[in-house]
Amino acid sequence: VDQISKDARKMLNDYFDNLAGRCNRFDLIAISVFSIHSVALTHDFLARCRSMISAKVVVGGPGIKSNGIGETGERSYDPLYKTLSDQQLIDYWILGEGEEAFRKILLGNVDSPEINNQQFNSLENFDLVPIPNFDKFKLEKYMMAGKRVAPIEGSRGCVKKCTFCDINLTWGNFKYKNGSLLAKEILLLLYLMKIISSHLHFLANSN
Repeated sequence: VDQISKDARKMLNDYFDNLAGRCNRFDLIAISVFSIHSVALTHDFLARCRSMISAKVVVGGPGIKSNGIGETGERSYDPLYKTLSDQQLIDYWILGEGEEAFRKILLGNVDSPEINNQQFNSLENFDLVPIPNFDKFKLEKYMMAGKRVAPIEGSRGCVKKCTFCDINLTWGNFKYKNGSLLAKEILLLLYLMKIISSHLHFLANSN
């Protein structure tokens, strides 16, 4: 988005303004910066709309370690979480796995060392991750090839240490969910989606 047309910029700004108005219905806004490709849009949105948002803002995700953007729009050598913080566009950032740190923000324990710190947060006990709450999701609309689909996370990270891959930097040590807990999650999703029979697809490395 470094160079876009005037019409595209107007459309984007209109979307940002509408989104900012909706943000004020909440006390906390959490932004997941998935990758380096999300950096420019995250900065553009907050630079334009942060003054319109009364809620606190927290950012996380792998992309916040990417180079940020300075106040005048130039690329910075500092990571995104630092440039956003220096420009007072965010209140909190979380590096690494955010379940524990985000829970502490919700509880008001914002001075916890997992928050606004350059340390990588790694969740040691993956079984502590609860089953996702899908109450606000219209699960019947999640389709692939004409069949209903739902995400189930059974593990994080990788057992390998390939030099060309950043998955271990993103997730830390490999961890997996207890089999009985995973089975409960699968059965719950089947019940919520009102599916009698289903296919289970696992993403796994055959090696």
